[in-house]
Amino acid sequence: MADGSIQTVASHPELPPKEMATLFELRKSQGWWLFSENPLTEQDVPEEKAQVGEKTQAQRLRAVLHVLWEQRGRQGTSETFYRTNMENIINQVKEQLDD
Repeated sequence: MADGSIQTVASHPELPPKEMATLFELRKSQGWWLFSENPLTEQDVPEEKAQVGEKTQAQRLRAVLHVLWEQRGRQGTSETFYRTNMENIINQVKEQLDD
């Protein structure tokens, strides 16, 4: 979709009226959709609320590195700058690991 999200479509057998009403009340809301080949347990359901329109930490880091690339004169490509800096960050964290 235009905002980068994806749309999924699922069909469900006909529901009783009360369950159908509950489903329609949830229209246009954000939440978790769980799918599993195996039975789900309560532990499978995330405790935190679904984030609406917020960037992940990885997306935030990419955006910040892009701004840094712009501020440093746009040398090379933004993608090369991102990959180089991500590798540096990874190596810094690896140096902190116990042998």
